[in-house]
Amino acid sequence: MDENFEQLVEKAYKLHTSGNLTGAKEAYENLLKQNPENLNLLNLYALLNYALKNYDTALDIFNDIYEKTGLEDIRLNIIKIYLITKDYEKAIKTAESAPFENDTVIRLTGQAYMNIKDYSNAVKCYMHLISLNKNISDDIFNLSLAYSYINDFENAIKYALSFYNENNTDISICLHLASLYDKTGDKENQIVYLLKAQNLQPPNADLLYNIGVLYRQIGNDEEALKYFNNVINIDNNYKSAYLNIARIYGETDKKSALDLYEELPEKFPNDETVLSQLYIAYKEMFKNDKAYNTALKLTDISPKEQYPYFFAAAALYGLGRYEEALKMYEKSKQFGDDNQDADIMIANIYSLFNRGNEAIEIFKTKYPELTEFHDNYAFIQLCERNLDEARNAMHKHLTTLRTQEELDKRALKFFYKLKLHQKYNINETEFKKYKTDKTQKDTERTEYYLKKDLFGKNPDNKRILVYSANGMGDLIMFSRYLHILEKHTKNIILQAPESMQRILKYNFPEYEYANPKGIIDEKNYDYTSSFYCLLLNLQEANLKDIPFSAPYLNIEDELVKEKSEYDFIKKQKKKIGIFWMGNPVIMPQRSITPNKLKPLFEIENSQIYSFQIDNFDYDSSELRKELPFFDLAPYIKDYADTAAFLKNMDVLVTVDSSIAHLSGALGIKTFLMLPFEAEWRWFHDTKTTPWYNSISIFKQKIPFDWDEVIERIKNELTI
Repeated sequence: MDENFEQLVEKAYKLHTSGNLTGAKEAYENLLKQNPENLNLLNLYALLNYALKNYDTALDIFNDIYEKTGLEDIRLNIIKIYLITKDYEKAIKTAESAPFENDTVIRLTGQAYMNIKDYSNAVKCYMHLISLNKNISDDIFNLSLAYSYINDFENAIKYALSFYNENNTDISICLHLASLYDKTGDKENQIVYLLKAQNLQPPNADLLYNIGVLYRQIGNDEEALKYFNNVINIDNNYKSAYLNIARIYGETDKKSALDLYEELPEKFPNDETVLSQLYIAYKEMFKNDKAYNTALKLTDISPKEQYPYFFAAAALYGLGRYEEALKMYEKSKQFGDDNQDADIMIANIYSLFNRGNEAIEIFKTKYPELTEFHDNYAFIQLCERNLDEARNAMHKHLTTLRTQEELDKRALKFFYKLKLHQKYNINETEFKKYKTDKTQKDTERTEYYLKKDLFGKNPDNKRILVYSANGMGDLIMFSRYLHILEKHTKNIILQAPESMQRILKYNFPEYEYANPKGIIDEKNYDYTSSFYCLLLNLQEANLKDIPFSAPYLNIEDELVKEKSEYDFIKKQKKKIGIFWMGNPVIMPQRSITPNKLKPLFEIENSQIYSFQIDNFDYDSSELRKELPFFDLAPYIKDYADTAAFLKNMDVLVTVDSSIAHLSGALGIKTFLMLPFEAEWRWFHDTKTTPWYNSISIFKQKIPFDWDEVIERIKNELTI
């Protein structure tokens, strides 16, 4: 009988191994009826159920056999079933029921720990395998993974490199190493292993795109462009690659970037991301009309979203269509909870239309925290002549130093707003070089500190440095407050650009003068203040009773006489000075193109003199051929020369720039042209200003309409 039984078992096993699992199952079950305690037969039957995925049955049998025999192979099968059925805790408990001697059991235990995210114990398992010298490549890979999960990237990279040295054609390890270097911020090595992964497979658009992004992040735009273009060669509809190419173009050539952005809506119709980027590109180049039309398309695509209406409002604001912008900002507030930006712009528009109290109320009722530092709030208060309310917010805003990167971005913003790339036939790189050279030439200082600012302090008998931190117009305008500062201390030191030295020393000869380009060392002074901040720092200063509206600066009579003796100073004619463009990176809407001034040349018995000396004087060479003005630029080396020539003029017609302040401070008759959206310092005045009694204001009645302003000035000069 025994021999016959073994033969039947052998026959059933052959059915099992030949793949006839159903036949084997029937044979095993018949045999178990005859001999239910046969461990060999039970083991085979359990293995069969394992193969048939009857894991509960197999597990019950294996557990019974293991309890009777303690065989390691049976325990191994139990652990495998627990892993398959994701009962990881029982797998670990079974594995740890006996000493770790079987490398397969240790490996499976490590796998179980990985699955329950107990990575520290997983590390112990894989390190145990290494100590037994029974580790295989996969164990090293898993060890690296476990280390990465506990943020031990040093060891994770160490074992990943060990695996890579034996398996350098395995894409998974290349990607794993790239991921590890990403987590450590090592972009260069991340690129290395992504490139290795790319070389091990056919071209993959997603992988190439990620490589391009990394090259962007390390500043290698040339390589990034190459990979983004490769992505498009593989997948002509890879939107993100196109957008990144446009962004790279935008770093040095915004026109080329815009050209690409304009092509994308046809390829990706009604795509929010594409249209949003196109809108931004239009705004960056101050094509507000096209930006507005793009924003309207976005409102059609996403009529319930807030941002398209905000975009449209911002474009309308840029077009000077303020009332329409106001309605659109209000409409944007119907969608979404975050309305702060819209409210601030609404406040700005209220202020433009002499509704300052309503503008202030928005801040005070909705955003009281912004009244402590927000520059918009401070400027609105200043425009309303509420200096006390503006003081703290303005001071905090001004004493927050901007980074050079922020200043450069601001400069480039206005580079495109003034269309300098078209007008001067220069690109961004040339503009940046000009800006750098000019900064090095005219810099007031290489660094300044505000930790010892005068604000809120008692200046009596203290040593105080007053420096120039803003434009020359601010220096001239607020130098009037030096006379108030003198009441507190005689220890005043001025630091100003070389171009202002001669006129300042003539008017304030008793002061000490610091190196114009020197670094401010606060240890040398009790307090510091910029010229601009004298208004904020001196409690006696107010905007209700502005001192020195009559001339408070002068220049040597000898220098004035010297300028008058030039042959081109036509004494028998009305001498009209003109100035049409201020610093292009500050309020560009205040500047005009010189051809707008043509009507002034029709005034009989007059001679017009240009005080425009900036290198951005792109039109004067063409105008000189058709308009008979005399260019004073070759004869002016500093503000003292400018002042002396102004003293020889009958009137100066100028935009809002430093020369307007100089002319007003000297008491020269001045016609000041202001845009509809003028700076706070001119308040809401349209005829005169309390700052200078010799200045008459000619302000736009309609945004961007300079023709009407020039016509009024012409009529005034003709009288």
